Amino acid sequence: MVPALVLRGAGIFKNLYTIPRGVRPEKAAARREDGKKVLGGVTMRGDRLTKLRQERHLSQRELGEIILVSGYTISAYELGRSDPSDDIKVRLAEYFDVSVDYLIGLIDEPLSYRRDANVVMLPRNLSEGQKESLRAFLRSLEEQDWVGAPKEEVLAAT
Repeated sequence: MVPALVLRGAGIFKNLYTIPRGVRPEKAAARREDGKKVLGGVTMRGDRLTKLRQERHLSQRELGEIILVSGYTISAYELGRSDPSDDIKVRLAEYFDVSVDYLIGLIDEPLSYRRDANVVMLPRNLSEGQKESLRAFLRSLEEQDWVGAPKEEVLAAT
């Protein structure tokens, strides 16, 4: 390893980070010992992208077409060889309906991208049929007043 960036302060040189020999400094990303990037924003967790993509039964090429990048780029994101721009992270969060915080590993619960006070989190392992049954049940609750009686009965009684 060779020094990638050296500062001179009070006559002393200090190495901030290192890059492999033969790699041009302007093309290399600084990395810690565990391989994670040090500079240039927060890196995305490739394993989470892989899991989300596989849950939707999408190929890397198909996901790339959806968010307007190549399948090779999706592969690089998943393997940690490349990190998506913030714009791409937002597109992924919107598409998979998870928070960007989840994608970059700040939280472990995949909260909805579109969350507000009236959002109910459904378990991810439910089938589409089970989710639709729950949605139908919740729609039926909308037809009832706060006491539990159907709105029509409350109106007819008045």
